[in-house]
Amino acid sequence: MSIRFFVVMAMIGLSASVEWGYEGPHGPDHWADDFPDCASNKQSPIAIVHAETVTNSSLGLFKHSMFYSVPTTMNIINNGHSLQVNLDGAYTINDDTVLPTSYRAGQFHLHWASEGTEGGSEHYLNGKQYFAEIHIVHFQSRFAALADAVDIDQGLAVLGIFVDPTAEEDNMEFERLLIPNTTLEGQNMTYVNGFSLEVLLPHNLEYYRYEGSLTTPPCAESVVWSVLKEPIRISPAQKLRLQRGLQGHLSDGSTAYIGNNFRSIQQINNREITRAETCSSASAKAYHVVTLAVAAFFGAILRF
Repeated sequence: MSIRFFVVMAMIGLSASVEWGYEGPHGPDHWADDFPDCASNKQSPIAIVHAETVTNSSLGLFKHSMFYSVPTTMNIINNGHSLQVNLDGAYTINDDTVLPTSYRAGQFHLHWASEGTEGGSEHYLNGKQYFAEIHIVHFQSRFAALADAVDIDQGLAVLGIFVDPTAEEDNMEFERLLIPNTTLEGQNMTYVNGFSLEVLLPHNLEYYRYEGSLTTPPCAESVVWSVLKEPIRISPAQKLRLQRGLQGHLSDGSTAYIGNNFRSIQQINNREITRAETCSSASAKAYHVVTLAVAAFFGAILRF
């Protein structure tokens, strides 16, 4: 889908109007023509393999309570390439064991698979591409707006949440996003009753951490990424409602359902991917390794 739109509407508040999309002459293979950072060395998304990550004991864990505060204003919009919720007066995370400095939530949006396809998440985990991925975009709270932090080193912090459509019943918290008011590109609605973003989180908040970029133009390499291990679950019916729920304009003026709005996997290059785990998870893994080592030792003795 090749769509013309203002980046200010779509992602981060930049002022330039540039045509880009997810296929054809304006697709990801051509983004670097207009946005040079898209060809740089710390790009996102990436494929995360648990066995190739390193435990970082200095990393703290996100707490559900960090997300409890309800934003003052929440406006949901079909920006032509995604479903996005812009936030005013949202929560701030002030834990320097979790993030490098203080960050405020500015918006969240989704990436998902088109009908008839399965994988739509941007990141992969252990070879799996999930149906969808939510990105909660935060910016350093010393700035007045998200756009001011885009070109600053570690100016942004994005929390990635996988979405798995295997629940037997509808996820009523996710249902808040599936509203008819945003069917057409440009349509938006301000929630009468806002809600805490905590309701969109899984129970387990263990995560993977790496330094990367925005996954859409301008692909600025200013993002501290935290990708949660555990997905949230929605029903197959909700999956279909999302796939059939939003329309965007194609470059020829026609409309089509929005979907497959994800960037392909980028090279990790020399980046280290670390992980934050609970003590119980780390201990269980250590116990498993020790058990295997002991078993191998005694097995070797018995063979003599």
